[in-house]
Amino acid sequence: MVLSPAMARLRLVALAALACVASGLTGLSQALRAGARDAPASKSSSSSCIKESNRRHVLLAGAAALPVLGSPFSAVASGGATAGKTTSIPRAKLRYYDRISAAVGQFTALGGALGESGTLKQAYGAFFSEADYSPYQELKGAGFLLAVAFKLDSKIPPDRLQTVKDYKVLMKDLDALKAARKPDAALAAYAKAKASMDVYLDGVQLPPLGDQRYAAA
Repeated sequence: MVLSPAMARLRLVALAALACVASGLTGLSQALRAGARDAPASKSSSSSCIKESNRRHVLLAGAAALPVLGSPFSAVASGGATAGKTTSIPRAKLRYYDRISAAVGQFTALGGALGESGTLKQAYGAFFSEADYSPYQELKGAGFLLAVAFKLDSKIPPDRLQTVKDYKVLMKDLDALKAARKPDAALAAYAKAKASMDVYLDGVQLPPLGDQRYAAA
């Protein structure tokens, strides 16, 4: 019978293992007959074969696990109502909660500067600045990433997430607030943005406007 290359390799491995065990048993038998004190050495030879076999099994099992455990995109197992699913929510909370809280705190402060034309322009300049890490830019960037993190199924497109839908409504209302340059229009736009802000915050598991968290941020 002609063996395939794979079968031939398996046969060689099996023969080598048998030879290793047989060698250990032979040495042990000879030592017992001679009453020699080095019998444990033969036993060690057999034990070494067994340990080597076990070591190979462990290495193979570890290699098989590496694609999963070593992946930089490995997810975090969730608990509670989402038990059994995977999510990046805990990591996103650690990364974005403080940044969003600081931006929300400045959004709250913005509301007190909308009644007069003089303070309105200055407050808008600080909040809606195009500079990196301005409150508006933080809500626009980190706010979106936090919303996307609440995805429990990788097959769901971000636009179908309720948190992302809430984020888009919030950004639309903030853009409307940005465009309102007169005090009365700004106050009306701000009231609408406050409502959408609370909806967004609830979706990403942050407290509503007015919470002490934002005052301390």
